Amino acid sequence: HYGEVALTLGAGGAVFSGPGTEVLHCPAARAAVVDTTGAGDAFTGTFLARRLQGEPPEDALHAALAAAAGVVAAPGARPWS
Repeated sequence: HYGEVALTLGAGGAVFSGPGTEVLHCPAARAAVVDTTGAGDAFTGTFLARRLQGEPPEDALHAALAAAAGVVAAPGARPWS
Protein backbone atom coordinates (compact mmCIF):
# COMPACT_ATOMS: atom_id res chain seq x y z
CA HIS A 1 0.00 0.00 0.00
CA TYR A 2 1.22 3.46 -0.91
CA GLY A 3 0.07 6.84 0.37
CA GLU A 4 0.74 8.66 -2.88
CA VAL A 5 1.12 7.62 -6.50
CA ALA A 6 2.52 9.61 -9.43
CA LEU A 7 2.17 8.01 -12.85
CA THR A 8 3.86 9.31 -16.00
CA LEU A 9 1.98 9.25 -19.29
CA GLY A 10 4.76 10.17 -21.71
CA ALA A 11 3.58 12.98 -23.96
CA GLY A 12 0.29 12.90 -22.02
CA GLY A 13 1.94 14.34 -18.90
CA ALA A 14 1.44 12.78 -15.48
CA VAL A 15 -1.25 12.05 -12.91
CA PHE A 16 -1.13 12.06 -9.12
CA SER A 17 -3.36 10.51 -6.49
CA GLY A 18 -3.03 10.73 -2.74
CA PRO A 19 -5.09 10.97 0.43
CA GLY A 20 -7.35 14.01 0.51
CA THR A 21 -6.44 14.89 -3.08
CA GLU A 22 -8.53 14.46 -6.18
CA VAL A 23 -6.69 12.80 -9.05
CA LEU A 24 -4.51 15.53 -10.55
CA HIS A 25 -3.49 15.59 -14.19
CA CYS A 26 -0.70 17.85 -15.43
CA PRO A 27 0.08 18.11 -19.14
CA ALA A 28 3.61 17.40 -20.34
CA ALA A 29 5.96 20.31 -20.87
CA ARG A 30 6.62 20.90 -24.57
CA ALA A 31 9.90 19.41 -25.76
CA ALA A 32 11.58 18.44 -28.99
CA VAL A 33 12.27 14.79 -28.19
CA VAL A 34 15.78 13.65 -29.12
CA ASP A 35 16.31 10.77 -26.66
CA THR A 36 14.05 9.53 -23.85
CA THR A 37 16.90 7.90 -21.88
CA GLY A 38 16.76 9.14 -18.29
CA ALA A 39 13.42 10.94 -18.54
CA GLY A 40 11.74 8.72 -15.96
CA ASP A 41 14.65 9.06 -13.56
CA ALA A 42 14.60 12.85 -13.92
CA PHE A 43 10.85 12.89 -13.31
CA THR A 44 11.01 10.61 -10.28
CA GLY A 45 14.00 12.28 -8.66
CA THR A 46 12.56 15.76 -9.08
CA PHE A 47 9.08 14.76 -7.95
CA LEU A 48 10.35 13.00 -4.81
CA ALA A 49 12.76 15.80 -3.90
CA ARG A 50 10.04 18.44 -4.22
CA ARG A 51 7.51 16.42 -2.22
CA LEU A 52 10.07 15.75 0.52
CA GLN A 53 10.66 19.51 0.68
CA GLY A 54 6.94 19.96 1.34
CA GLU A 55 5.79 21.22 -2.06
CA PRO A 56 2.17 20.51 -3.01
CA PRO A 57 1.68 17.59 -5.43
CA GLU A 58 0.69 19.81 -8.37
CA ASP A 59 3.82 21.95 -8.06
CA ALA A 60 6.00 18.85 -7.73
CA LEU A 61 4.39 17.35 -10.86
CA HIS A 62 5.04 20.49 -12.89
CA ALA A 63 8.68 20.62 -11.76
CA ALA A 64 9.16 16.91 -12.50
CA LEU A 65 7.65 17.22 -15.96
CA ALA A 66 9.89 20.20 -16.72
CA ALA A 67 12.95 18.19 -15.64
CA ALA A 68 11.92 15.28 -17.87
CA ALA A 69 11.39 17.66 -20.79
CA GLY A 70 14.93 18.97 -20.33
CA VAL A 71 16.32 15.45 -20.42
CA VAL A 72 14.50 14.31 -23.58
CA ALA A 73 15.67 17.37 -25.51
CA ALA A 74 19.30 16.14 -25.59
CA PRO A 75 20.98 12.83 -26.36
CA GLY A 76 21.97 10.64 -23.42
CA ALA A 77 20.84 10.53 -19.83
CA ARG A 78 22.88 13.49 -18.59
CA PRO A 79 22.22 16.54 -20.75
CA TRP A 80 23.81 18.95 -18.26
CA SER A 81 27.20 17.23 -17.99
